[in-house]
This record gives sequence, structure tokens and C-alpha cells, in this order.
Amino acid sequence: MSSREAPNTAYRRYKVQLRLKRFLRDIIERGANKYEYMSRARSLLWALLCQGMLNDPKLQARADEFGQSLSTEAQFTDWASGIATTRCRFIIGEVVNDKLYAPKAAEGTFSFLRTAAAYKRSMEIAHKKWKWVEKRLK
Repeated sequence: MSSREAPNTAYRRYKVQLRLKRFLRDIIERGANKYEYMSRARSLLWALLCQGMLNDPKLQARADEFGQSLSTEAQFTDWASGIATTRCRFIIGEVVNDKLYAPKAAEGTFSFLRTAAAYKRSMEIAHKKWKWVEKRLK
């Protein structure tokens, strides 16, 4: 990653954090009963959104478009919401239904969504479905 990309990425992470409630609401609107646990997956959603953005094939163009200011453009919000609703919600849903976590979910216990193991399992699912690889900021 070039030195030019680092600030752009930091802005995007900041912008995602500011819109997490909106993205959670967008997911819950897809099925209030089905995704009622999603508010407990806030940190996991944030991490997966960042990874989804970093794995976007058009990342550099998006960084050039959205990474120059602290304001949150409507197009940025739409892009991130698209990742949240078409990728992240399915990943988190699969984690909740995973044989390891399904008994906990059936009991209404969702604290596992805040663990490193759930994140790791999420990234395994993301890799299998969309070839996402974990990318770190330099």
C-alpha cells in the first residue's frame, strides 16, 4: 500500500464508524425477526465492512473518490450499505447458524459475535464466498 492510500483508508474507516447505526438498520430492515441479533454484532459488522472495502476490486478509484475529505458522501454511504446488506449480513448469518454457535444463538446468547474466533470464521466464509483475504493497514 502506498503512503497515499493510508490516509484514504483511515478516512473510510472513520466514515464507516459514523454510519454503523444506519448499516445495522439497513440489515435489520431486511428481516426484523431474522436479524434481531445484528445490533450485538456491531463490531463484527464494522470489521467486515472494512475488509469488504479493502477487498473491493475498485478500491483505488473509491479511495480517490471518497478519501479526500472528512465529509460522508451519499455515494459512499450507498457503497458501504451495499457491502453491509449484500455481503456482511450473509456472512454474519452463516456464523450465527454455524454448528459451533447455533446452540448459543438458540438460547439468545450472542456474545460470541464479539470474539476473535467469530471474526476468523467470518473471514473464512467471506473467502469461500467472495475470495476476500484479510488485509491490514500498513
